[in-house]
Amino acid sequence: MAPYFVDYANSALMGGGGNMTKVEKITADFMEYELPNNRRYDLLLCNQVLEHVHQPALFMRKLINLVETSIISVPFNWRNCGKLCNHVNNNIILETLLGWSAPHKPIHSGIVTEKMNYKFNRRIILVYKTSGTSMSSTTDEEMIAIEGVNAMEKISKRNG
Repeated sequence: MAPYFVDYANSALMGGGGNMTKVEKITADFMEYELPNNRRYDLLLCNQVLEHVHQPALFMRKLINLVETSIISVPFNWRNCGKLCNHVNNNIILETLLGWSAPHKPIHSGIVTEKMNYKFNRRIILVYKTSGTSMSSTTDEEMIAIEGVNAMEKISKRNG
């Protein structure tokens, strides 16, 4: 959970007083954190995060394997916005996400448009459903290789 969430949860926006007894607060590096007793969650919502992650395929795979249902959203095909938004992954399209999430396949995908100030932004939304506690058979090394291929494809498209 993001470190700033604890402050938000205790803020006046959430009724003040810091009474968030039904929310488990965890401050940790997501890629290093292990759930106790192979615990899994029912639902995970990940909005506008993957574009900021240096190893998105590893991150996405771990997300999907933690839960029965995951809903993941990223900016659709946004150009490089530089320091303004701190994205490390730009121009994300559906095929990019399908590569990052392999071998998992979404049960639903779509592109939504939202109005922000005077312009419209599009976002990809994917829904994944997993069952049981078995992890993907794809190794971390294979996922790093997939990320490398995706990066090379990006460079090729830019230079081509």
